[in-house]
Amino acid sequence: MQRLLARLAVLGILLLAIGFAFGENQVTAQSGATPVFLPFVSNYTPRQLYMLSPTAGRSTGGIGYEDSVPDDVRVSEVWLSVGSVIEGVQIWYLHPDGMLYSSGPHGSWGGSLYSIVLDPDEYIVALRGKSGMFMDSLSIVTNKRTFVGPDGRPYGGSGGDTDFSIDAPPGGEIVGLFGRAGGWLDYTGALARQRWLTPPPTPVPPETARPLIRLLPGAGWGHDGLQYQDTVPDDGRVSEVWVSAGTMVDSIQFWYLRADGTLYSPGQRGFVSKGEMHKAVFAADEYITALHIHAGEFTDAISIVTNKQTFGPWGGDGGDPNDIFAPAGYEICGLYGSYSLGINWTGALARQRR
Repeated sequence: MQRLLARLAVLGILLLAIGFAFGENQVTAQSGATPVFLPFVSNYTPRQLYMLSPTAGRSTGGIGYEDSVPDDVRVSEVWLSVGSVIEGVQIWYLHPDGMLYSSGPHGSWGGSLYSIVLDPDEYIVALRGKSGMFMDSLSIVTNKRTFVGPDGRPYGGSGGDTDFSIDAPPGGEIVGLFGRAGGWLDYTGALARQRWLTPPPTPVPPETARPLIRLLPGAGWGHDGLQYQDTVPDDGRVSEVWVSAGTMVDSIQFWYLRADGTLYSPGQRGFVSKGEMHKAVFAADEYITALHIHAGEFTDAISIVTNKQTFGPWGGDGGDPNDIFAPAGYEICGLYGSYSLGINWTGALARQRR
């Protein structure tokens, strides 16, 4: 009898696990209609990803994708490229050790860029909007709030013939995406998993070197010229940025103040300038959070945004707008890209702040 009861108990546990894996995160109590939800799993137990329905959009174009989501991460940011539809999306994840990771982006980056930053104890519970052939509009719902566009309406346009609501089951969270994407998001579904509490990242100790990450998207489409990437000393803070600009940006140079008081620069990016020299000088507790750039074949104009102020814009009136944001807890600390007669293409380097 004891063996039989033990086997029945094991069978019951297996049935609960199978039900959750296929999206049925709910069982009915023996007494009737009261639902019983699965508890949070242990922080050391791997969590299975599963696909939610419905999906948004019905185009069969593009290339299929599915986000790879490490088990020990939390969703820290969602980046959206927005025009008359949702043109692109990228989810950023934060590891417990402070490392940042993304398996995107998906779609394209021709629209306005919005960075949605989640609190350490915040998670996504639903995606809502309208769709037709593509995803026309989107709101992101968390356990704390609903993210919408600056006009108070969902991000995107007013098109679409179908309302969609993709909801995580009770006890779950939306952590990634799957679908097809090309120039736009052809169709989009969500990946979910059971929740457990991820501890917030610990600050990087002073003696530990911080890895650099490349932020996407970059600015400009002229990829010819001399390729470069700034070398950034780990013990140096960005103290100044020099920008030479006339009708376009001719050169950019980062300067770092090191712990021993010496000044260092990896070099001027661009050639001898005919424009005016501008110098952004930062306070000791100031750091760069974003670059606002207008660019086409070359970088036409740039503004440097810090946690305290905005420098610029410096340069001309041409080019298309491009925004490069540092993720939460990070700072922009250098550049990479290419230059020739001007700055052909500009990307930003970032690292975790101390």
